[in-house]
Amino acid sequence: MVVPKGKALNGEPAAEAALREVLEETGFRCSLGPEIATLEYLDRNGSRKLVRYWAMTAVGGEFATNAEVDEVRWLTSEAALHLLSYDRDRAVLRSFLAGKRP
Repeated sequence: MVVPKGKALNGEPAAEAALREVLEETGFRCSLGPEIATLEYLDRNGSRKLVRYWAMTAVGGEFATNAEVDEVRWLTSEAALHLLSYDRDRAVLRSFLAGKRP
């Protein structure tokens, strides 16, 4: 599971934005799987955030450190659960692994 967060460009469909964000942040081209969750919450500044998550499979590319990402690691699902910073991201991953939508 890749957990990039970003915004769609003007008029860009959400699925295309997700693929673009992963490519820009990681250098990997992906095959898009199903959308697995949509979450809405307030950030620490009180701004409304809408985040959509998709399953993806890397199909090519190469990582290079950049302004947003300093490391890419391929992990087991269990290891990823322990590294995610937010409970909401852990809930999305757990639901995805259980075959459910949060």
